[in-house]
Amino acid sequence: MPGEMDGTKQMKIKQIQEDGILEAEPYPDRADFRTSRNQAMGRPIGRPIELLVNHFQLDFGSSKRYADWRINAFDVIIEVHRTDESPSSQSEGAVGGSASATEGKRGRKKKNGNKNGATAPASNTAGHQILRESTDTTEATFKVTKQLPRALNRMIFRQFLDDYEPQLKRFHIGYDGGKLAYALPGLDIKAEGTTWTVRVTTANPPTTANLPNRVTTPSDRPQMLSLSEIAAVEFAGRAPKINMASCAKTLGDFIENDRKRRYSVTLRPAMTGYEIEMSELVRFINGEARDRTNVMYSKHMMAFSVILQQIPSLAYIPVGRSFYSPNLSQDISGGLMLYHGFFFSMRACQWGLDAVVDVSGTAFVKEGDVVDVLTEHIYGKMNPQEVREYGFYPQDVKKASQFLRNLKIKMKHTGHRVRVVKVTDKPIEDLVFPIEEGGQRKMKKVMDYFNEKYPNFKLKYPKLQAIHVGNPEKATYMPMELAMIPAGQSYLSKLAAEQTSEIIKVMARPPAERFKRIEGYVKQLNEMNSKVLEQHGIRLEISLRTVEGQVLNPVPIEVGGAPNNKQYLEPENGTWNMGNQQKFLSGKDIGQWAIFSFLRSPHETQRFAEEFIPKFQEKGRELGMIIPNPSIPAGVQVTVENFQTAVNKFAGDAGEGDSNKYIIVFLAGQPKEYETVKNTCDKGKRGVRSQCITMKSLRKLNDSLLKQFVLKTNGKCGGINYVPYYPDVRFLFERMIPIMVVGADVTHPSPGNKNVPSLVALVSSQDKLGVDYFTQTRAQQQGDKGATEYIVEMKLLMRNAIQRFFEKNGAPPRKILFYRDGVGEGQFQEVRTYEIAKIQEACRELGTQNNRSYTPGITFIVCQKRHHTRFNVKDPRDGKGRSGNIPAGTAVDKQVVHPYLMDFWLCSHEGIQGTSKPTHYFVLWDDNNVSREGLLRLTFSFCHGYFRCARAVSIPAPCYYAHLAAFRAKIHIDDYMEQCGNKAPQISKINMILDVEQNPIMKNNMYFL
Repeated sequence: MPGEMDGTKQMKIKQIQEDGILEAEPYPDRADFRTSRNQAMGRPIGRPIELLVNHFQLDFGSSKRYADWRINAFDVIIEVHRTDESPSSQSEGAVGGSASATEGKRGRKKKNGNKNGATAPASNTAGHQILRESTDTTEATFKVTKQLPRALNRMIFRQFLDDYEPQLKRFHIGYDGGKLAYALPGLDIKAEGTTWTVRVTTANPPTTANLPNRVTTPSDRPQMLSLSEIAAVEFAGRAPKINMASCAKTLGDFIENDRKRRYSVTLRPAMTGYEIEMSELVRFINGEARDRTNVMYSKHMMAFSVILQQIPSLAYIPVGRSFYSPNLSQDISGGLMLYHGFFFSMRACQWGLDAVVDVSGTAFVKEGDVVDVLTEHIYGKMNPQEVREYGFYPQDVKKASQFLRNLKIKMKHTGHRVRVVKVTDKPIEDLVFPIEEGGQRKMKKVMDYFNEKYPNFKLKYPKLQAIHVGNPEKATYMPMELAMIPAGQSYLSKLAAEQTSEIIKVMARPPAERFKRIEGYVKQLNEMNSKVLEQHGIRLEISLRTVEGQVLNPVPIEVGGAPNNKQYLEPENGTWNMGNQQKFLSGKDIGQWAIFSFLRSPHETQRFAEEFIPKFQEKGRELGMIIPNPSIPAGVQVTVENFQTAVNKFAGDAGEGDSNKYIIVFLAGQPKEYETVKNTCDKGKRGVRSQCITMKSLRKLNDSLLKQFVLKTNGKCGGINYVPYYPDVRFLFERMIPIMVVGADVTHPSPGNKNVPSLVALVSSQDKLGVDYFTQTRAQQQGDKGATEYIVEMKLLMRNAIQRFFEKNGAPPRKILFYRDGVGEGQFQEVRTYEIAKIQEACRELGTQNNRSYTPGITFIVCQKRHHTRFNVKDPRDGKGRSGNIPAGTAVDKQVVHPYLMDFWLCSHEGIQGTSKPTHYFVLWDDNNVSREGLLRLTFSFCHGYFRCARAVSIPAPCYYAHLAAFRAKIHIDDYMEQCGNKAPQISKINMILDVEQNPIMKNNMYFL
């Protein structure tokens, strides 16, 4: 069991001591930053390089000048007052559930109980909005089940700014589209709030008075442009046109027949803090602040960001911190469009406060008839008329529901927008709902109701499904044939592989072109915000900043050669080639193996197998594997339905723990094939290793594909393909002290899937070289406010990892190097105080169980890929490859790093297409006192240990492995999640599936490769 290591095994090496790796301390009583140092590298470990970065300086001038700089925060309440005769209920025109869901919305009158005769408002801050409509002598009460949309809030607020421009202009109010606004001091607001009245009509939408002169009104529909045309607009820094007609259509969904609607906008001092002392942010940037975390100053940067984003949010469609233009769009497959735009945020760094600007693109749902868009999404180029006449196939209804879920659709017969819950399984002719007629309650067909209620919109397609809208708990149906998808709705679900490929192809531009586009957008931002910046006394530099970096020395790769003769390869720009003379460091015997095929016919299987088998065997022998002839020469023809039976037959009498079986699966590309293979082979008492190959790969079976296939095969069989060899780093693993390397990732469901759990994957090294990993996966429920960022069961997972390391090595790890993926800076405090504390707790408990003190040194590093910082070489001669990207191993640890924390940027991989994205590393905890040079060497080394390809990857291998394991865990629970349907799954049941059903032999090896 874990205990302290024998002191005689602790070797003192001077060079390692200089890097601080031997220094360990007992844990403090509470988690706290131990890495507030941020000195630059002590000694060079590579060659220097000058880089351009897409950070733009916000020049604050002297600190003294900003001693009294303040921004005021306000709560925003937008309320709706209806004064016309007919209600505009969100559910009008819908049918189902009960009579009150339809007829009950209209004509219910109530005596006015308000002494002043004022109408009760619908607020943007309430969970349920109550809308009261005035008539001659009475009021009718209507209930709207959703908050006002952010787009409508922005429209109303914009009209508010237009109407009261003389009074408000000099305060440069910024609004986040929700509940907060920010402005310069001096705005006369009462403590209980000040209210203004705003009137908006579709015939007279908000103007462009407050925007730069270049911003003009375009046509109604998004303009389809070529990539060169889009680039020309971006290069020139021309602001896009505001789609005012589209804005009017959006308002028309809430304002019926151009009638006026009265709104009230109330500003009151924010409950969360009215005065924001921006001078505190300046002190933080200048290194004079006491609190050295971003958490303290997030509201300061948010306030200033919202003010600077106010005008761009009017010219573009805001999605998070990105802004997209419908007039810079392209058609992609699957009923989607690619909107182009830019990302804009602010970042505190050693330089000061920088504006980070990057080009951006994201998928939006195509505008148009729902049936047309769904047909394109599911069936491609199939004629939509066939779908209208016969409906969707039963197996495709779920796809249709997933595509439409949470989108807003506009109904032709009412002009109203409603939110989609799902597509019905039954056609509309079979749907009924209860209704009272003549004092009796009876069932009425939905189709008959619509034909009677709306004679001008007779339904033509009885076989077509309906759409469930509104409240998920209430069956409210809309005819699909009368539904339209409005423009401007971002697509939040996961993209198909084909769509992702299309977007990458369009967006992957060489760094020189990307940076030219970025400069164009910065010109736009500077022009849009010139008056705002002038009012705050800040200047935005529009030139790219230059930063000093270095290219780390290549990591030698240790491989096998002649018997007992190791060789070392030096990567070229992060890649290396294993030729005839270089073999795996440890090649394995594949054992009994066979080909299983989903291809259409045995003849097709035989044809591809005859070509594949000899090439696979030859490449395996070349790299040091033992691959005998397959056990079943002709292969096994299978389907999704009989695959499990075929695998069980092949496994035969193999007992639990017999893992000497391997199957290679030819995929035909049909649904559920891959999932069926992995669910069958990974789970159960008999684990069978499996590897899939697609028809596309079989057709172009070149040397590169074969080599990659054999790399994965050897890794799954427990072999060691190669080991990165930084001499001082390797010495730690080979001779000094036991070190366990850990990688962890949390994969969250797409937004809106509240019942789907997050999946945690943790991989931990179980060998002395840090290349063979033990895998654990768990599920954790989302919280009330969304996904839980920290790993809830960290203590259990780390106990298991340490015990596994002890079982394999005879001693517990004395050092733990932990790479954590998927954590934003806003979650640092939460992760630090929970996850690191749980790791320490697990170690203490293991020590207590064995009557020993067990406090291994922990170095906890966060790896961030979701950022928009990009680097480009200043001298084109330093660029690598056809794109001219920065070299593999480019590291930056000054100027664009955090003012206090220990962090660095590292681009460890070769940029094959587009612009290379570096990884941002933050050290949240370091008992081992590792120097910056030591961390860079360690991290860069682990980026070369990924067994699926002979090249360095963008993040350390254990992080990559954790991501793959989490993806595989999703496949393992898919069947159970389908059984749950719309019900919340039991986390305990999911964890039982992930923990018990997975074969122990598979769990102890890297089955996910």
